[in-house]
Amino acid sequence: MTEAGIASFFTGTSTVVVDAPSLTAQMVIPGTLGPGAVVGGQIVVPGPTTLTAYDLNSRALVRSVPVARPGHSSGPVLLAVTGDTIVSQWGETVQAHRPA
Repeated sequence: MTEAGIASFFTGTSTVVVDAPSLTAQMVIPGTLGPGAVVGGQIVVPGPTTLTAYDLNSRALVRSVPVARPGHSSGPVLLAVTGDTIVSQWGETVQAHRPA
């Protein structure tokens, strides 16, 4: 996925965030389930039981929100953003997450 001048990809155990023009690695986030999605200067990544946001400038953890993924046992969790909603997909399951 490429957005906001960055790209992210999933290695099977980590999300790698790279500068899209130079392909220089900017962050490696271990323990994730898929690539990230950019939301307002942050990258949100799916963890086993969370959605976790990191600031793209400081690379600091901003927040981690618990989520349930009923039926997820293996395979990547893909994220997309539409408006203020983050959409997760694994297998044939789609889940929407909105700010509280």
